[in-house]
Amino acid sequence: MMCSSFRLKSGSDDLDATRDMLMGRASTSSSPMDRLATQNLAGEVPSSLLSLSQPLVTVSTDHKFTEGPIYLHMNNELHFSDIVCDTRSILSLATWTVTSSTPNNRGNGMTLAPSGSLVVCEHTTSSLILEDKNPPTVLASHFQGKELNSPNDVVVHKTLNRAYFSDPTYGRMPGFGIERDAPLGFQGVFSVALDNPGTVRLECEKEKYGQPNGVCFFPDGKQLYVNDSPNASIDVYDVNETTGVLNNCKRFFSEIGSGKFEDGIVDGMKCDEQGNVWVTGHGGIWIIGSDGVLRGKLDIPEHVGNLAWGGPEMNLLFICASTSVYMLQTEVHGECTNEMIKRVEPCPLCRKLILGFDCGKWQSSISEHGLWPTSLKNLRELASGEGFNEYFQKQFNGNEEAYLRWKEVLMITRSEDLVKLRALVKLVQSQLLRRYVTFGGGVKEDFGVLELAAPAGLWEGKAKRDKKDKVSTKMVMRLDILDASFALGRAYSFVGDFHDSRRYYERAKEGCEEQLGRDSEKAIETTHLSVLGSGISVGERIERLRELLKRMEASLGEEDEVTFETLNSLGGFLQENGEYEEAIKVKERCLAGRIKVLGKDHRDTAGSLMGLGVFYFSTQNYKKLLEYYERALKGFETTLGKTRPSTLMTVMNTAGAYCQGFDDVRKARKLYQRALEGYEAQFGKDHRITMFYAKNLSILLKRVS
Repeated sequence: MMCSSFRLKSGSDDLDATRDMLMGRASTSSSPMDRLATQNLAGEVPSSLLSLSQPLVTVSTDHKFTEGPIYLHMNNELHFSDIVCDTRSILSLATWTVTSSTPNNRGNGMTLAPSGSLVVCEHTTSSLILEDKNPPTVLASHFQGKELNSPNDVVVHKTLNRAYFSDPTYGRMPGFGIERDAPLGFQGVFSVALDNPGTVRLECEKEKYGQPNGVCFFPDGKQLYVNDSPNASIDVYDVNETTGVLNNCKRFFSEIGSGKFEDGIVDGMKCDEQGNVWVTGHGGIWIIGSDGVLRGKLDIPEHVGNLAWGGPEMNLLFICASTSVYMLQTEVHGECTNEMIKRVEPCPLCRKLILGFDCGKWQSSISEHGLWPTSLKNLRELASGEGFNEYFQKQFNGNEEAYLRWKEVLMITRSEDLVKLRALVKLVQSQLLRRYVTFGGGVKEDFGVLELAAPAGLWEGKAKRDKKDKVSTKMVMRLDILDASFALGRAYSFVGDFHDSRRYYERAKEGCEEQLGRDSEKAIETTHLSVLGSGISVGERIERLRELLKRMEASLGEEDEVTFETLNSLGGFLQENGEYEEAIKVKERCLAGRIKVLGKDHRDTAGSLMGLGVFYFSTQNYKKLLEYYERALKGFETTLGKTRPSTLMTVMNTAGAYCQGFDDVRKARKLYQRALEGYEAQFGKDHRITMFYAKNLSILLKRVS
């Protein structure tokens, strides 16, 4: 069997088929995932941890010895190694396809550093490396002048920024590494600070372990588990919260099989969110409670080398077992690898927590909510695609420095044309990526949001360097890139991706203040928008907007559109804070200014009318509310048309006014029906927004009947 011939049984990104398969049901739709091999589970496991009624799924096979699984949220991928074949493979959970690369220095255990880079144990080089650059940083290769044996498994402490790894001699044996002597003379557990490579510290007595192997932290990081393969046992250490030194070692569990390789040994292990230890052993996987009591065993058809949780909800257990990688769904969730991937944002539409760019389901919010994907792979494909250069040459007469002017972008965003908006997001992202590659900047992906490392010279002579002579990565600095960041902030806000919108506004704000001045029109506008997208309290937002309004009036004047936008936002937050008297004054001032400067039939004037309607809704003045809603609706229909999101939202609000304020459900039903048809045309029948308003309409129909 050739090591390079990896065959995936099947692949699919179909949500329903995946759920059906994991739940043991017949699939309701034809899907490539239907061809994945499955088999029945066996063992004795509490139902609170795992349901034995579901199948064990083979997601990849035809390997020699799989190891080191690690799930990457930012790409929705599982990385794993084949030590014997010296290969690293990547399983995409979006397409269920496997790609592989070689050589891999017979890599074994892997984890994530807080920076998002992989930390990898290498058998061939006897090293622990950080894949932050090419060539990678060697974190540990020697102890007291002698070469390490072969780092096997590794974890990184969430707050100490320190890697802990086991160092048995397996990588110096035939098949698993390069056969050679072991000058170190003992097998230990070590640690090293990620920001201080080479400072390796021994964390246990030299003769304590025969072959230390798997390591994992308790969820709170206060304890570290270490297992010993030949002794078939697990120890637990306390972790000093300041120094990270391991102490107070206790035997946690023993007699996990015979300790003989042919029987299945204690190897990889992980903690779930409850603190249960899932460890490989005789027969498959043993589950031990945090109290040291055996809770169950799970039979696996091959010797298991390691395991790891993955998937958007961290409830898919991936099992590396000799020639295959298996998958099953657990009732408990895996402990996230580090604090970085535990940052979550609420999906702007369904309000579920987003892990990475997923709203807690197999498919990301791209397909469910119509949000545009931001995967780095996708952007690379877009950036290398044909048509972009021709577009810019035609649009700007070949002047790439003016590749995106923010006023032209405003024309698109204010039109609320969702198709153009999504195309705009694609276009700007691709050009940002191309420009950073052109200028030599670094690019990484942080859960669906691009972080662009500013290269030297990007400030045009104003680059700020830190002590290590590296350019700050907090902001993009060129004015054309600032324009693009600002444009992306607006585009994302209209598409509904408020998390990315906030990130790009903040980026543009800092750069504008640096290059154009704190009181420039663009700096003030981006400051205003970044306040709206920040996570601060309503009271803090009010104070910041009041301060910002003074700056605007002094530098831009009282009749500038940016001033009007800030007045509108300030009025909304004052209303939310219960300061009604000041809120109505601010909102009416904004409306009067827009009517004077923009006219009665301008889109922004309609927005101010809508804001006043919302105010009167909060005070239950339904007569005034309906008056302003109907004026706003007329304005939106005139400027945007009858099918744009702002128009449809005003239709819905007007329907609500008729229903709640006047109990006229027949007029409300007619307006709801109109809005529903518009949302179906914009988003489709299965979109969450459409379904939400369809439900509202059904409630109204019941009231009418």
